[in-house]
Amino acid sequence: MQVLKACSEIFDRSPQPFGVARLHVDDAGVPFDFSYAYLNPAMAALTNQTVDELLGRKVYEMWGGDTTWLDVFYRAAYHDEPCEFEAVSVLLHQFLHAQAFPLSMRGYCGFMVNDLTDMLMQANLSTSVVAAYLFFYDMRTNLIMLTPSACEAYGLSSNYTSLTALARELFGPESEREIHDRTLVFKDGGADILYEGMTLDGRWIQLSVGHVGETNRFGMGLLEDVTRRKHVEEGSAEQMRLLRRQKAALEDALTLAEHGSRAKSTFLTNMSHDFRTPMNSISGFAGIALAHLDEPERVRDCLNKIIRSSGHLLNLVNDILDMSRIESGKVVLEERPIDLVDMLQGMEVMFSDQAAERGMAFAVSADEVRDRRVMVDELRLNQIMVNIIGNAFKFTPDGGMVEVKVWQHAEAPSGYGRYSISVIDTGCGMKPGFEETLFNPFEREGAGYAGRTEGTGLGMAITRNLVDMMGGTLDVISQVGQGSEFVVTVPLRLAEASEGDVEVAAATDADVRDGYGFDGKHALVVDDDELSREVMCEILKQYGFTVEEAADGDVAVDAIAASEAGAFDVVIMDMRMRRMDGDEATRAIRELPREDVAALPVIAVTADAFEESAQRAKAVGMNGHTTKPLNVRNLLNILKDILD
Repeated sequence: MQVLKACSEIFDRSPQPFGVARLHVDDAGVPFDFSYAYLNPAMAALTNQTVDELLGRKVYEMWGGDTTWLDVFYRAAYHDEPCEFEAVSVLLHQFLHAQAFPLSMRGYCGFMVNDLTDMLMQANLSTSVVAAYLFFYDMRTNLIMLTPSACEAYGLSSNYTSLTALARELFGPESEREIHDRTLVFKDGGADILYEGMTLDGRWIQLSVGHVGETNRFGMGLLEDVTRRKHVEEGSAEQMRLLRRQKAALEDALTLAEHGSRAKSTFLTNMSHDFRTPMNSISGFAGIALAHLDEPERVRDCLNKIIRSSGHLLNLVNDILDMSRIESGKVVLEERPIDLVDMLQGMEVMFSDQAAERGMAFAVSADEVRDRRVMVDELRLNQIMVNIIGNAFKFTPDGGMVEVKVWQHAEAPSGYGRYSISVIDTGCGMKPGFEETLFNPFEREGAGYAGRTEGTGLGMAITRNLVDMMGGTLDVISQVGQGSEFVVTVPLRLAEASEGDVEVAAATDADVRDGYGFDGKHALVVDDDELSREVMCEILKQYGFTVEEAADGDVAVDAIAASEAGAFDVVIMDMRMRRMDGDEATRAIRELPREDVAALPVIAVTADAFEESAQRAKAVGMNGHTTKPLNVRNLLNILKDILD
């Protein structure tokens, strides 16, 4: 099945325990067991078994146990109800946090498991100093999980037992009824359990159990030796404060763990939807085109829609990669001189067609800018503005208004200008309070525009991080039904005259490139993917090249070694191949015992869009670098620079 295959590709190497359960129901539709339709090695390792030993096996037939898992999985598989829960596993000797969620296959559900036992063990490293030991309490089964150190400290026979059995073993049978009654009240949402008693060996032990967060599924307990306090009858208030601090710390730790788990689930859910949507369009319109080959206009329309969908898919991937690089500190701003007003007026050109199609008013005004030439990372500033303006268009109805204003503040440090760029729309606005979470990863808001709320929910998080890196601020004012205003304020170093002249010349040179001709040029296209080679060869042939192909880096080295000097005018080299990568192949070409290879142009083409890949290409003597999917104009500009 496609879903199981996709799970295998995504989770086989993941350290996150993940599986897909198949529910087994009787003739009346009542679930009686489930089996593993898929599980990754991390999930199998929880039970100290292998994937092959568990795949297809019925779980309750093997192990029996708590039916909570079966009930939750049934709701996810047959009623599309995602659920989170915690459980004490006597079989695994672990306290587990689990999530179950529906899949597209009826009768199946996905699930992830997080082991919280280590968190308990780590907490006990600190609490053991004060002779206190934490334990988990499962309200469904009445089971508690004690650490081995707690059992040793209090002479207990088992670390998996019921709360009432623990009280009987610690304090004697007279405590059992009182603990039982307090447990019933606690499980109904009542007061925390707090009991003090003398053990058979004469120590005073305090047993306490508290609710954790808002859940009614489990509690957190503490066993503490209070003998000294009882003997001297002092310090009780301090002990309770310590207990509360420890409980609060553990709740915070659990909240962080649950938030991380929810973030993973949110990410997977968003990816499942947002990647499948353009992929569905691509495959759907490809099928329509194949079925109407005799209708050129229909085929052309399908191809245009496929291109738009693939562009959307690429934007999703770029957002994810950008967020990853920002969080890991790998994004470095590269300042270059630009005309700020020209750059922003380019936004007007970029969005003007969309505005015209939707009958929207769109304008960019920059009357209050005195110093236009500034030093800035144009790519990242452009990314900030495209994200904000794109959102304004996305959430503004047809016939609405989007306006961009830029102005320069009167005061700024010497050599700098302080600029504000405002994007105002008359769109749907945001609900009160959403501004607080707007810039969190995966957050999306649409106030009635759910159909247009596409993307990973990373765009504004990326935007805020880039503005922060520039030393600026990003403020937002919004009102439901009225619209929103985003204001970016950044300090930018003023460009010197020489810097400005260089940039103007470069921009002017690029502007005149409206035609390309490479008749008589001979290229070697190197890529281990046949379709990628075919695409590249067809593009080059359209612009006058004759081409030869090499299916791997070592084949390219052999082809050049066997050719006459000057046979190839340029080599288009994929960076990652099965037998010999592009950088290794380029190094081998440069080392061939002939003079012409030292000056032979080699252009790197790679699906790795990170700056490190470009640096790697430069380090081995490649003359240019471009990424997949191909930006044809960028490739042609590189070829023109190198071959002219």
